[in-house]
Amino acid sequence: MRLIIQRCLSGSVSVGDQLVSQIGKGLVVLLGIHERDTKEVAKKLAHKLSKIRLWEKENKAWNGSCVDFNYEILIVSQFTLYAYMKGNKPDFHYAMDAEKARELYEYFVDECGKAYKPEKIKKGAFQQYMAVNIVNDGPVTIEIDEIEVEKQQKQQKQQQQQQQQLPQEEQVEDNKIQKIN
Repeated sequence: MRLIIQRCLSGSVSVGDQLVSQIGKGLVVLLGIHERDTKEVAKKLAHKLSKIRLWEKENKAWNGSCVDFNYEILIVSQFTLYAYMKGNKPDFHYAMDAEKARELYEYFVDECGKAYKPEKIKKGAFQQYMAVNIVNDGPVTIEIDEIEVEKQQKQQKQQQQQQQQLPQEEQVEDNKIQKIN
């Protein structure tokens, strides 16, 4: 899953002349669903989203979340977040099939409601041509890409393991030097 999280003063989604959803202060989240995403990933990111600290609180920057201030969250599905360029044309093969994506999108929205308050979670119109209006606050835009997060965590683990092995290898070298002397 890829989330583009924008702190906003307000946000709304319309389809044609019809207003679908609107929020006041809070977050507008553009959500891309990868073909390999699972409910486990959706649940993890929904809980992470509810706790993300993007506002000042107690005179500390990046210390307050939507939960802290009773703000709203608007979640808009956007399969184009998994586009890659094939020449001059975008290809969307990494985006999940529409029916499966709809199910995972609804699950993600429900999990956001469980992690926070259901009445504070609004959504766009899945698989519709939408007009999305965002009045950015800051602007503050954060990207969370679960695939990239997993790669970074794996790299960090490998680095930690390598750092733990270094002292052991140095100790072996020291022992060899002591035996020679």
